[in-house]
Amino acid sequence: MRAQKRTISHIRIMLALMGALAGQQQRTIPPPPGGMCPPIILQGKLASSMQISDCKAISGMTCRISFNKDAVLPSRIFLREVDEMKHPVGRKRLLIYPDLKPGERGWATFRIGRGMTVVLTGEWKGPWKSAY
Repeated sequence: MRAQKRTISHIRIMLALMGALAGQQQRTIPPPPGGMCPPIILQGKLASSMQISDCKAISGMTCRISFNKDAVLPSRIFLREVDEMKHPVGRKRLLIYPDLKPGERGWATFRIGRGMTVVLTGEWKGPWKSAY
């Protein structure tokens, strides 16, 4: 009986986690005119804390970024390209971006390969860490 209650409890926790991930916050930034840069998807906390604009095809793709004044800044940001079916293509890489304070703006470099959709996810494990 006790094992059965524990199993039911674990199932409820798993379902809650799956629901949280399915309802995860997400924002898509369309590509700029000209077709040289792909669309960008910000997932999780990044969707509400980070702004991206002025993307250009320089060193892969270089965009202006800023963090909202009230945002908790990530220690690292990962990028992964996905195909039109949202399947990952290639390996997950680090986004190269400066150590910004809330409200500051800077430039980030996306090392991209095939020009597919780029998905960004953040990691909040302490202060900013250099991608180098």
